[in-house]
Amino acid sequence: MADERENSMNLGTGPAGGKDSGKETGIRLERLMGRKSGLRENHIKKVKRPSYVILAESVVTGILIGLVISMLRISIKSGEALRGSLIAKAAGKPGVSLALIALLAGLYALMCLIVKLEPMAGSSGIPQVKAELLGKMRQRWYTVLPAKFALTVIDIGSGLSLGREGPSVQLGSMTAKGVAKFFRAGSTEVKMMISCGAGAGIACAFGAPLSGVLFVLEAMHGYFSSQILINSMAACFAGVYVTSNIFGLKPVFDLKVTETLPTGYYWILILLGLIMGLFGVAFYKGMLLSQDLFSKMGNKYARMAVPFACVVPVAAIAPDVLGSGEKLMEMSGDAKLAVAIIAGALALKFVLVMISAGSGAPGGTLQPLLVLGALGGALFFRLLRPAAGLGPEYTENFVVYAMTAYFSAIVKAPITGVLLITEMTGNFTNFLSLVTVSLIAYIVTDLFKCGPIFDTLTERMLNDSDGMGETEKTRNERVIVSTDVYIGSMADGCKVMDISFPEGCLMISVQRGSSEIVPSGRTRIKGGDTISVLCREADAGRVEEKLALECRHIVIPQRGAGREETES
Repeated sequence: MADERENSMNLGTGPAGGKDSGKETGIRLERLMGRKSGLRENHIKKVKRPSYVILAESVVTGILIGLVISMLRISIKSGEALRGSLIAKAAGKPGVSLALIALLAGLYALMCLIVKLEPMAGSSGIPQVKAELLGKMRQRWYTVLPAKFALTVIDIGSGLSLGREGPSVQLGSMTAKGVAKFFRAGSTEVKMMISCGAGAGIACAFGAPLSGVLFVLEAMHGYFSSQILINSMAACFAGVYVTSNIFGLKPVFDLKVTETLPTGYYWILILLGLIMGLFGVAFYKGMLLSQDLFSKMGNKYARMAVPFACVVPVAAIAPDVLGSGEKLMEMSGDAKLAVAIIAGALALKFVLVMISAGSGAPGGTLQPLLVLGALGGALFFRLLRPAAGLGPEYTENFVVYAMTAYFSAIVKAPITGVLLITEMTGNFTNFLSLVTVSLIAYIVTDLFKCGPIFDTLTERMLNDSDGMGETEKTRNERVIVSTDVYIGSMADGCKVMDISFPEGCLMISVQRGSSEIVPSGRTRIKGGDTISVLCREADAGRVEEKLALECRHIVIPQRGAGREETES
């Protein structure tokens, strides 16, 4: 086991394994520290900016994001209402129908023009933000903001099965980036503000401030950071304060869950979790398959024409299925709705989401997947209710349970899923039920090796030569990557010289309690420390992966291992 660990310590440049490589790494670090002491002190000063200043910037950012997302929500709602009224007027009138088809074609042409002018505004928006946090992409906030806003309203208003949450994340992060640039923040603080803006964006989109904070920690970063937590809370609550004054304090989804499922019926939750987990696998595999099929079309503008073409026949037979699907969400809670209608809406919506998102059309997938989860929960309960002996008053319970399970299965963020649905529905009496079904669905997709959908989409976007625009892989700007050191991790008890990073990286700070240590190669790291590494922006992703392996991966000794082996 000691050999395995020693090899894992040498994933960066330089010889792998052995004491000699550790000494060479230490010597290299000592030289780097001596050569770049001025650079290190400069960056430490940037990190040491007063916390209240950064907190104030986060509050300002949250307020601006609240205004931007409020305008987006109002615009989308108006667009969907206009679409519904125009479709109703076109019924039985060929001339009006042709005029609407011409309008749809014009909106498609406008979308293509905007995407051509600003490619970074295409697709969901979350992969772009994750890529920028990894240092693999740089977005121009001042052009992405108006472009993404317009594209989201055009696509959802036209009837594409997309949501506002992915664009809200990108709009929030770009607003935050603009604020950070205005205050002349350093590269490291810009990235932190982008993270806070992403959380505030999703918080304002759904009126769920705590979920926005957890989304940043669980889905965007995958680890806990006290600095990101505090500033995300400031941005999320400031943003939701603004949206609450515009839209009121009522929950985003009008699902009145008045009952609490008795514990004797929890076997049903296990079954529901299994089914929604398998349904999540279908979503994950279907999304990748859809992207693969669309990629064969070559031209990205031709791909995005397909979902626009699908709007016309669907508008004629089932107009309520178009768009973000909020009407379907409300319908799913109707205990009197026929099973055939629920099943048909679920199947049609699933296909439309695969087409809309797989084509690369600008818009999010979180809200559509919540709609799919709600319909799946309604269908499950209607089919199982006679055998289970439950009354119709539990219909909305299972709609909410299924939404949570589906979110957890696809996004792989069960804590965020539980809290998000709780905040969105305004009901806090079903935590145990939500946690149960959420964890089971999460485990099912894990068994099928389905990773977080947004991580997978980010990797695909970066590998796509006809992707979202220029990726900046050779950036030389310096950033600081920080992480907590978990007790029991590989870094716990190690010297700095025993950890190899990509060439040019430098550990500049070890925060231990209230004191800060400027490390040398022989400084020993302990569990509970917070370490900061200075690196090129282009290397930030690799450094983050290295830190995750060394500092946040708990080492479990094999049974029968000796004391010396487990402590090495």
